[in-house]
Amino acid sequence: MSVGNGGDAVDTMRIAVEADTSGFERALTDLSTRADRFGTALSTALKGAVGGGRSLDGVLQSLGARISSIALDAALKPLTQLAGQAFGQVLSGL
Repeated sequence: MSVGNGGDAVDTMRIAVEADTSGFERALTDLSTRADRFGTALSTALKGAVGGGRSLDGVLQSLGARISSIALDAALKPLTQLAGQAFGQVLSGL
């Protein structure tokens, strides 16, 4: 037992928690990968604008297309995984 700020006795209890965080870790890894892809797309677009003499409009269009592709991949990933699991279950049932 310890004493709190107001002089009152405060009981301290510690609880050990064990949790499966593998799903969370996979999500963070996936997020990190997508952030890296976004950063690479942005860097490549800006380098192309500066070094290649491309117009800003063309660079921004290219960047927009690349970002759209990254977003579409992210949006379709759960659906693709679900379809793969369903297909695997169908095959295992044969």
